[in-house]
Amino acid sequence: MSSTTDRAEIEVLFQKLARAHADHNADAIVDAYAPDAGQSHEAKHSHLSPSNSAR
Repeated sequence: MSSTTDRAEIEVLFQKLARAHADHNADAIVDAYAPDAGQSHEAKHSHLSPSNSAR
């Protein structure tokens, strides 16, 4: 990648973070830092869902 491309990608990330922080949107903040973190978090904690609890 060129430095111009890198700079553009960084600018997009900063814009996403600025919007997410302004909206107080924790999911969007996490997504900006680690796009696949939300999916991993849900998969790791799916056993906590009431529908999956032991009876």
